[in-house]
Amino acid sequence: MYLIRLVSYISFAFLVNYLCASERIKKNILNLTLVVLGFFMLLGACQFIFYYDLRDLYFSGWDDHYYRFVSTTLDPGYAAVVLNIGLVLVLAKNLIKSRYVKILFTVLFVTAVILTFSRAGYLTLLALLLYRFKKHFKKILLVAVVVVIFLLIVPKPRSAGVELLRTFSISSRVDDYKKTAEIFFKHPLFGVGYNNLCLFRVINGENNIASHSCSGSDSSLLTILATTGVVGSMIFFISFYKIIGLLPKDEYGHIVKMVIMVLLVSSLFNNTLFFNFNMGLFALFFGLSRKTSTLEN
Repeated sequence: MYLIRLVSYISFAFLVNYLCASERIKKNILNLTLVVLGFFMLLGACQFIFYYDLRDLYFSGWDDHYYRFVSTTLDPGYAAVVLNIGLVLVLAKNLIKSRYVKILFTVLFVTAVILTFSRAGYLTLLALLLYRFKKHFKKILLVAVVVVIFLLIVPKPRSAGVELLRTFSISSRVDDYKKTAEIFFKHPLFGVGYNNLCLFRVINGENNIASHSCSGSDSSLLTILATTGVVGSMIFFISFYKIIGLLPKDEYGHIVKMVIMVLLVSSLFNNTLFFNFNMGLFALFFGLSRKTSTLEN
């Protein structure tokens, strides 16, 4: 079923490409996408205010987050990725015409990312801003340092999740990296097979199948290596390289490049490349970015 889902997203990209016969249709789809991501942020704000304690979900296989912006993903790391992709659209040159509306939504999306207290989300946000505003490199770094210092000293709820200096998540990630790398070294050529990571772990007594993190790793790149091996990884990265080469030099191509950067940076710390919402967004943006569509030909 996961393989069928992957094929479905690829088909969705070609479908979007087929439908985008005019500039007007492309802008309408991007506007609707921005509205969807705006609702995602709004739902996250409601969750942060009214349902800030998710510790009762721990017994259903989720992490026990407390006072963190998670929205409908129920995970701050994944929420931060979606919010950063929303910021990509907000920062696009021709999507939001009003300067004040652009500033307002930029502040809202950045604030939402900050409230996730996801360090991977912070690094992704910093990379996105540095890429988008290359001329203001030093100013952005200075603002980032000030924000981090403020978050370190400002009073926060008693929760390990909102502490930026927490070490538990770092040690757990390193442990996950080691275990996933061990799986790759046991099956280096073709891996254990697509979506077989959880089954392999359960058989070897390394994980509980009820856990929502069983099927992946804390790094999408390691997930690819462990499940497809060297052969599959080469095919994946060559395909990604060709996709970037096909991108036009216009605003749509620039948007896709920023989305790819967001996904790649965040994928070093979370399995964001295979998170279903992100896969759908990437398929959508890639379909929009093609120079010409089938109808135009």
